[in-house]
Amino acid sequence: MRVKGIGIILIVLGTSGIGYLTAADLKRHLNDLKCLRRILLLLKEEIAYTHAPLEEAFARISRKVKAPYCLFLTQVSGQLARRAGSSFAEIWSCAVEERLCTTKLTREELEELKEFGNSIGYLGGHAQEGAINLYLEQLKVEVQDVREGLAAKQKLCSCLGVMSGIFITILLI
Repeated sequence: MRVKGIGIILIVLGTSGIGYLTAADLKRHLNDLKCLRRILLLLKEEIAYTHAPLEEAFARISRKVKAPYCLFLTQVSGQLARRAGSSFAEIWSCAVEERLCTTKLTREELEELKEFGNSIGYLGGHAQEGAINLYLEQLKVEVQDVREGLAAKQKLCSCLGVMSGIFITILLI
C-alpha cells in the first residue's frame, strides 16, 4: 500500500512537472520573439544613425544581447568579415540554422527569419530600413498573437499535467 501511494505521488508530480515545463516553454517562446524584435530595432538604429556596415552593426548588437542570439550575430559578423565567397543570404541562413535551433521559435518563424536575410543583404540603407520595418511589423503581430493566448495556454498546460497524472493513477488503481 505504501509503495502504491509513493507511486501515485510520483506519477502526479511527474506529469505536473511536464505540464509546468510546457507552460514555461510557451513563455520562453514569447521571450524569444521579443528578443528577436529587440535585435531588429537595434539593427535599424545602427543602420539609420551610424550608417555602419552590416558586419559592424551585428558585432555591436551581439554585445547587447544574450545567448544564443549573441552567438548568432557574432557568427554572422565574423563570416561577413571573411566573406569566403558566400552571399549574405547564405551566411544568414546558415547561422540561423546553426545557432537558433535551440530557441523556442517555430519552424515557420525561423523560415521567415531566413527570408528576412534574403531581403536585407543586398539592399542599400533606406531599403534595408524598409525591410527591417516590414519584418518588425510581422514580429509585432506574432508577439501580440502569442501574448493574447499565453495565459490561457499556460493554465491549460498546467492543469492538463495535473489531471493527466490523476487520470493515470486512477487507471492504475
